[in-house]
Amino acid sequence: SMVVLAMLVPLAVLVPQHVAHAASSAPLLPGETLWNGVPSYMFGGDDTYNYEAGFDSNTSIQSQVKAAGVPLIRASMETVDETNGNPVPDSKNIQIAQAIQNSGATCMADLVQPVTVSQALHLVSILRPYCSIFEVYNEPDYSPAVTEPNYMTFWNSFVPQARAQFPGTLYGGPVLADEYGLNDPNYMQNFLADAAASGVAPDFVSFHWYICGNGQSTCLSDTANSTPTHGKTVANWIAQDFPGKSIPLGITEWNADPGNPSYAYDDAFMSQFEQTALTGFEQNPYLSFATEFSLADFAGWGTLDMFRLDSGEAYTNTPAAIGSPRPMFTTLANEIASESGGTGGGSTPTPTPTNPPPAAPSISGFSPSSGAVGATVTLNGSGFTGATSVSFNGVAGTHLVDTSDSQVSADVPSGATSGPVSVTTPNGTAT
Repeated sequence: SMVVLAMLVPLAVLVPQHVAHAASSAPLLPGETLWNGVPSYMFGGDDTYNYEAGFDSNTSIQSQVKAAGVPLIRASMETVDETNGNPVPDSKNIQIAQAIQNSGATCMADLVQPVTVSQALHLVSILRPYCSIFEVYNEPDYSPAVTEPNYMTFWNSFVPQARAQFPGTLYGGPVLADEYGLNDPNYMQNFLADAAASGVAPDFVSFHWYICGNGQSTCLSDTANSTPTHGKTVANWIAQDFPGKSIPLGITEWNADPGNPSYAYDDAFMSQFEQTALTGFEQNPYLSFATEFSLADFAGWGTLDMFRLDSGEAYTNTPAAIGSPRPMFTTLANEIASESGGTGGGSTPTPTPTNPPPAAPSISGFSPSSGAVGATVTLNGSGFTGATSVSFNGVAGTHLVDTSDSQVSADVPSGATSGPVSVTTPNGTAT
């Protein structure tokens, strides 16, 4: 079995040379600020599919991420586990959100397909205590594939309902595998035009980018040449389709190459790539945020993880202890320290979580006070977000509807007898 070692390897405190940047005019997400003229969420991290237990369950990694001051973490929230096809329980998605909260970062939750409108609304309801920023789908232009018209059908149904039920939440898309659309090069342009036509404008726009598809020999030059302007075309489309609106544009997965290239185990090269990419993003006037794939999830067969999760990974310069930061994370931490005005290694100010921790449920009353099988009973109180069951004298009710944090309803089930009514949420049970 794998043993998680408690000793942490301290981050280097060498801070890159501080270079003044012209203040970015890109619109910012809520809670975002400018660091030395650069949007602070440009230094975000990614918590992707859980290919291997990592960031979500490793508190030492969470502590190191918090010490570095990583300001934004984007995470995959699923109803079906991409790695094995099994249903994902609410408790797992809540664990992911809590890990982000423990890291002191703002949460961006990605609602991964396949997911129905009702399932997506439920995910928002259980994640709302931790997250207020939501992406709709993940790489629908790639896998699981969803055509742009079908994506718009979901978007135009889900987003207005979510905004009405959960005021203050933000929704973005189309979260493409590349800037324009991997298997449909018109996907992004059509989404923006169709969203403008339907009147359901995105609160932000996002896509993914793996920079070094041409191999190691041109990786660093490609990165240096492209990062300062990447996103320009999409930014122009946004301005064209939504005149007068300030809609942030960002990249929610970026790195060199997810295909397990041998050079990705070379810590010195990957650290150099990291610095080159961050330097370019800092000069980019079109992007508002960027989250790097990935913190620690066995991403890209482990080559793109920023922390060691497996003692067998052949990294060239990362200590063997599970949870050790790779040099590319040290590079990120030092760049955050330089741009934010902190000194690295834990003294960088970290943002306050977007929302307070969830409260246990409490019932203040219910109506009607009695009813036959099939009757709908409504409970009033607080802390009902993410309710998983309402029981009548121990028998689970049917047709559960989690209306809001203060109200939930269910139908009296067959076999119920007179007795107490209770409600169960991920945070406890109230009777």
